[in-house]
Amino acid sequence: MPKISKETKDSALSMLLRGHSTREVEAELPLSFKSAARLRPLLEDDAPPIKAGRPKKWSPYDARYFGCLITSGKATTATQIAEMYKDEKGRTISCVTVARALNSIGMSSAEKVAKPALSETNKAKRLKFALEH
Repeated sequence: MPKISKETKDSALSMLLRGHSTREVEAELPLSFKSAARLRPLLEDDAPPIKAGRPKKWSPYDARYFGCLITSGKATTATQIAEMYKDEKGRTISCVTVARALNSIGMSSAEKVAKPALSETNKAKRLKFALEH
């Protein structure tokens, strides 16, 4: 394997510093992907972090909108929000994605707390009140 020239190495490092991906460096310069990837640790903490993964289907604005739908009472479940989002924006989004977005703004699901049943004394008092009035 031939050595990388100083000019190529410097060009690759400067591209990585400017935020280019390793694939972009490979396409632009006479380097293999692996050779370009091996140069990234030389930058230490100067290089911007690598963007990995699939882009989100929702924005922070959408997450706040989902929260407003819940708090205003226009929707009560993530499934309802997903259907409303599809109708308004024309983009399909799953209810799990909606729940994840709501969780990111601090809203999480919870079951309703069951109220205790009326005691026998309260039942008798209510019946007495109803009969009197």
